[in-house]
Amino acid sequence: MITSPRDPNAWLAGHAGGQVNAPKKADNRKYPVIEPALGRYVKDKAR
Repeated sequence: MITSPRDPNAWLAGHAGGQVNAPKKADNRKYPVIEPALGRYVKDKAR
């Protein structure tokens, strides 16, 4: 049986790596923007 920890945030902090700052821009050379938000996927799922 799987049980959840009493304090999930404390459990995650103990099992996670260090925190990193979020990027200032959403796109970069490795992950370019494909299309502006909200994209086709979101619009199609909403139908």
